[in-house]
Amino acid sequence: MALYAYKLSDKSVESMQGLIKRDEQVRTLLRSGLHLQRAMALAATASQFKSHRILSHAKNQVKASIELLETSFDSQKRFIPLLQKNYNALVALESSFKIKSRIDIGQLKEIFTSLEKISIEISKYELTARQESLKNYQVVFNNQIKANNLLRSIQVLLVIFVFQFIVISIKRQMTEEQLAKEKKDYVQIYNSVVEGIILTTSDGRVLHCNQGAEKILSLRSEFLKDRHLIDIFPNTLDREGSIVGRDESPFHRAFVNKKGIRGKVLGFHTLNIESKWISVNIHPQDRKRIDSQWIVSFSDISNFVEAGQFIDQQKKNIAKQEKFSALGVMASGIAHEINNPLTIIQINAEQIIDSLKATPAGQEEKVSNKAQKISDTVFQITKIITGMKTISRSEEGDPFVQKSLPKIFSEIWPIVEAKLNRMDVSLKTSHFNKKMLIECRPGQIGQVLINMITNSAQAIQDNPGEKWIEVACFRRMGHLELQITDSGDGIPKEVQEKLFQPFFTTKDVGQGTGLGMSITHKIIMAHGGSIEIDDDCHNTRFVIKIPYIQTSAIEAA
Repeated sequence: MALYAYKLSDKSVESMQGLIKRDEQVRTLLRSGLHLQRAMALAATASQFKSHRILSHAKNQVKASIELLETSFDSQKRFIPLLQKNYNALVALESSFKIKSRIDIGQLKEIFTSLEKISIEISKYELTARQESLKNYQVVFNNQIKANNLLRSIQVLLVIFVFQFIVISIKRQMTEEQLAKEKKDYVQIYNSVVEGIILTTSDGRVLHCNQGAEKILSLRSEFLKDRHLIDIFPNTLDREGSIVGRDESPFHRAFVNKKGIRGKVLGFHTLNIESKWISVNIHPQDRKRIDSQWIVSFSDISNFVEAGQFIDQQKKNIAKQEKFSALGVMASGIAHEINNPLTIIQINAEQIIDSLKATPAGQEEKVSNKAQKISDTVFQITKIITGMKTISRSEEGDPFVQKSLPKIFSEIWPIVEAKLNRMDVSLKTSHFNKKMLIECRPGQIGQVLINMITNSAQAIQDNPGEKWIEVACFRRMGHLELQITDSGDGIPKEVQEKLFQPFFTTKDVGQGTGLGMSITHKIIMAHGGSIEIDDDCHNTRFVIKIPYIQTSAIEAA
């Protein structure tokens, strides 16, 4: 009986040693699974924040899991090649991000899914192994009871229990310390991001925000907590600076309609009345869950928006300067042109006065003719002044109206006529018809005609032989085609490539600003048209196409 008890006790010791070794393998498998779970959490965080640093942490967790599996159960070593493949994929993603500054989210999701499957399989095996260990422990305990009666069995059971309790306590302490360290790292990363990040409930109430959000909003996290985003941004501004009401706010649409937004640019006023512009992204953490928390991220783009507004204002200023420059160039000719009719008016007026003092019978017709001359001359002056008003008036905010192209040409003709006469350049029109209506801003189209005719005249003024310009207009399918041809020999290719660039000119210093053709091009583009050089023409010819009807309200250049 004693021998049997001894053998049974000896067998129990051997079994216990095997169980301890197996328990160590189970713990190794558990640690490997924990590393995989951390890798999954880091991969999800890297996908969210697009951070290669977090991606590197995920890679290291996968590597640690591989090293632990190598000392675990042989049956679980089958996962090592697959984990090695995921580890290599994470290394490649990290290298790609350093080069391209972006992460392949699709590939990262595939890695996440693969790690999740492996983690589940390892967890299942761990559970099975623990259940088997418990059964084996039970067998050992039963054998010990048979060998040493109840007291010795209880002693062994207490030893095992204390051992397990110590192991679990140590493991729990290590896990808590590791989690605390990782949490500290995540908080440091979270607060080091320059972009503002706010975590909200499903209905838009603030749960937490990082230091970047506090800096951009000029508000403390204590003030933001539990407030609704719509209350933090009660009135936002659109790109034009107009106030957008609460119900039209992108924050209202995001949380009421449950639709995320991406890259929305809006402005707002901080508590100290400072204007700021931000680019906002809003999306739920989990689109499949109704009660999912939402992430609001935004960047301060005030400098970019203000720079864009400054550039737009400078473009408008340049256009105005070009218009005044054109008027200044023609001022002397217009003054001369107005002065001559005024002289005729004065002379004829004096003659009428003298004639009326002693008008013999039958001289009424002569007096009437002189009065008619005065009337015609005054009309000519009126046309000149009307043309001046047309071209000098700003039409940037005006709507498109229907107007005859020949009518627009007749309004600007007095402005260019004197200049062409002094330069000995003849101008003729062809195919003009009063029914050639286009939807346009007449003043801008008038400026285009003046710029084109003036440029042509200056280009050919030094050419030998006859100098002429022809303006022809044709009806085409859906648009009106305007051809401006002069007696020049064409424009070289190298000049054509730069012709519509601002400040480019082939004229001598002081003879041009280099803005006329650039502004002309922008006006035509703003009317939905096009301007091209006809290289098939023997002379110099520009072809301008303008649609009959404007399909949308296009901003003027």
